[in-house]
Amino acid sequence: MAYQSIENLKAQDVMSKNFVCASEEDNLSDVLAKLKKHDISELPVIRKNKLVGLVSYDTLIKRRNLPLTTKVEHIMSTPPKLSEDTPLTTVAEMFMSSGFRTLPITSKGKKLAGMVSRTDLLKGIKQDKKLAELPISSIMTKVPQCIREDDNITQARDLMKRLSMRTVPVVDDHEKLVGVIGVKDIAKIWTPKTKESRGELAGEKISLDVEVSSVMNPDPVHIEKEENVKSVISLMHKHDISSVLITEKQKPIGIITPLDLIELLVRTQERESLYVQITGLDEEDAEFYDDMHGLIQKSMKKINKIQKTRIFALHVSQYHDKSFVKEYELRARLSTDKHMFYAQGEGWNLVGALDELLDTLEGMVTKEKDRRLGARKKGSF
Repeated sequence: MAYQSIENLKAQDVMSKNFVCASEEDNLSDVLAKLKKHDISELPVIRKNKLVGLVSYDTLIKRRNLPLTTKVEHIMSTPPKLSEDTPLTTVAEMFMSSGFRTLPITSKGKKLAGMVSRTDLLKGIKQDKKLAELPISSIMTKVPQCIREDDNITQARDLMKRLSMRTVPVVDDHEKLVGVIGVKDIAKIWTPKTKESRGELAGEKISLDVEVSSVMNPDPVHIEKEENVKSVISLMHKHDISSVLITEKQKPIGIITPLDLIELLVRTQERESLYVQITGLDEEDAEFYDDMHGLIQKSMKKINKIQKTRIFALHVSQYHDKSFVKEYELRARLSTDKHMFYAQGEGWNLVGALDELLDTLEGMVTKEKDRRLGARKKGSF
């Protein structure tokens, strides 16, 4: 395989020229049919072969009260401006900031030239020898949350929603990996509500007590932590999957998704300031956004004196405790020029929970610094 440096790769090197489009005059029902038929999440909207917008399935879900006769021109959004010569690292950053799964690429004159998916980006990573040979243990999301095989599908669905994950690993009583369950596995057994399903949730299976073990895939794709990035990308392409589990002695110790690999691309790009990504916030929590950013910037400034910070990613999920009090669960990942740090937090006060999580991260970075200094002194004797 002929390797290329990631800095030399452009959008045109990985984009697909086979794509499905929508026009401004199409209606919502037309769009939904195309998305389902081609199993895609976004559709570019064109007028006379020129890109004018993008229709996203996620956007349609948020605006679920729209009539099926709604015209595309009223529901399309403006995608990031990406051309054929846009560096692949910049494309990766647009994926992280926009939340889209597929992005349109234009040529001169705004003509639609192709589409780049998250999977396409992975081809670029495989072409860079340095990135391709990185150990997966250095980029995986550690200690993935699991569901037990005797839990029910409602618990599995709720966990996926909290984590914003499409699949979760399934373990037995000994914490050993026995399967994986995804959104599509659950969707296959959901049926419309009938008159006999009194007291159960509309649009779901008549019985919600179906055990995970009867729905899961008992042969999950997994890989040992000693393997490299190239191996995990090859598995994703071979099995057409969006996540690969990392195991040690038959137990899941990590998970890698395309987003983890896209973040790897973003980390290679030199930047003056820290890249911050916050996901999972509801509209009602928008008032906390400024306070959260203030806390993050203050904490990262301290950490930056020890290790150069590159990316801080925070996911916020919500649930209600037994007293029906709203609680927040926070999961953070900090990428520096030397290491990857993970921290979790929870509490009813979102800003307070974040403050404690950031304190934990600062302590972890300081501890890592002391460990390095100790190892260096030990090696000098």
